[in-house]
Amino acid sequence: MSAHRGKALTIAEFRRLWGDPNLTQGQIGAMLGIKQHAVSLRGKLRGFPPRPMGPEPAITDDATFRSMWAARVKSQHIADHFGVALRTVTKHAARLKLPEKPRGRGLSITLSEYHELQLLERLKASAAETRAQWALAEMVDGTAKTGRWAA
Repeated sequence: MSAHRGKALTIAEFRRLWGDPNLTQGQIGAMLGIKQHAVSLRGKLRGFPPRPMGPEPAITDDATFRSMWAARVKSQHIADHFGVALRTVTKHAARLKLPEKPRGRGLSITLSEYHELQLLERLKASAAETRAQWALAEMVDGTAKTGRWAA
């Protein structure tokens, strides 16, 4: 009994199927009459680059996600902010290799508290910049220890 080889096609035809991001390896296999694993082997034997695994991440702003995660924003609030399911939040945190958030009452903050903290940080940075500009413009009375500013 001979092995089932599937539908014969040219390398160019296979390359077109392989490069189509809308087709899964299972769908390509169904078109050719072979299994998904055989599609993978054919691509590997022909030296094609690996196909992307799974869908693109639903959360694309990693910097904001990391900041919210580090501030211990409640996962449901993060999910609501990005418009994704709660499970997506935990999966994305695992994908980014972030540490688990501690669990327990009072250890998480709300999204509005997070925004307040962000505003506070921006205000502190702005105040520090203003003080530095005043010092450079010699608008400080007395010494640096007294910290009195000129009117």
